[in-house]
Amino acid sequence: MNSLLKLPTVGLLSLAIKSNLPSFIPAVRTKKVKSGGSATNRRRTTPGKFRRLYVQDGEWVEEDHLLVRQLGLQFYPGENVIFCENHSLKSRFAGHVLITLEKLSPYPDSPLYDYVAAGNTVERKFVHVIPPQRKGTFKLTETI
Repeated sequence: MNSLLKLPTVGLLSLAIKSNLPSFIPAVRTKKVKSGGSATNRRRTTPGKFRRLYVQDGEWVEEDHLLVRQLGLQFYPGENVIFCENHSLKSRFAGHVLITLEKLSPYPDSPLYDYVAAGNTVERKFVHVIPPQRKGTFKLTETI
């Protein structure tokens, strides 16, 4: 007897026919999970980016050591210092750090060139890395 009443399932229409309900009642989807409240342990303040001078004057640094992380140019690269694309400065060789205040002599295409050419002086902080003195080990090839 069940085999005679089997109807193909076609969605809402078959449901309405089987249960003798009118076919205009749409299906209603509800939430599967109840929404939670807001998180209680959120950070009140975001952490800083740690942009600063990482070494002091006279300090020993190794090769490829981060000297300065900065926005813009608070410190300019000097001798044996690499200028990275995010404006941070790294040491090219191992040595002692030297921080100086020097007069800037800009390139002709710089916006500061006209200002300096008019007789004004611009002083900027430079970071240098001075490598240790190497011992001379020269040997004449005739004596070898």
